[in-house]
Amino acid sequence: MWVRTEVVVLEKKQGGFAYLTGVIDEAGNEPVPLAALVKSKVIQEYGDERKPLNIVAITDGAKDIRGRLLAIFGVTVVIILDWFHLGKKVKQLMSMIAPTQADKETYLKFIFCQLWRGQTEAVLNYLRTGIKTTESGKTIRTDRLSRKASIRDH
Repeated sequence: MWVRTEVVVLEKKQGGFAYLTGVIDEAGNEPVPLAALVKSKVIQEYGDERKPLNIVAITDGAKDIRGRLLAIFGVTVVIILDWFHLGKKVKQLMSMIAPTQADKETYLKFIFCQLWRGQTEAVLNYLRTGIKTTESGKTIRTDRLSRKASIRDH
C-alpha cells in the first residue's frame, strides 16, 4: 500500500488554499505527475494575471523539491525552510562553531528568538560580529558562516 506524503498547498486567487497531491496507481506509477498537476492548477488559478507572481515555497529544503519547482515554474523559486528543518540546520552549524555547550545555548537562544520574529538581518549581523568560535585552537569570527548563509539564501 502506497501512502502519499507530498502535499502542495497553493494559495487561491480569491482566498483560501487548494491542497494538491499526486496519484499513484496500483503498480506504483504516477499517471499524472504532481508537477504537472501543480502547473495546471497554477495556470487555472492565475493564468489571467498580467504581472509576475511572487512564488515562495516553504519546504524542508530537499534538492528534489527545488528541482520540481524549477520544472514547474521555469525559474528558481524562493525557498524558506520550514521551522523544524531550519532549527535542525542552525543547531548543526552551532555544534560545529560554538566553543562550549554554554556558548552554543546562548547563541541558539538569541538566534531562534530573532528568527521566530523574522529578524534575519539581526541574525546575520550577530553571526558576523557577536559570535566567537574555536577552530584549530584559535578563536575566529564567524564572517565565513554569515557570508555562506547570505549567499546560499539569496
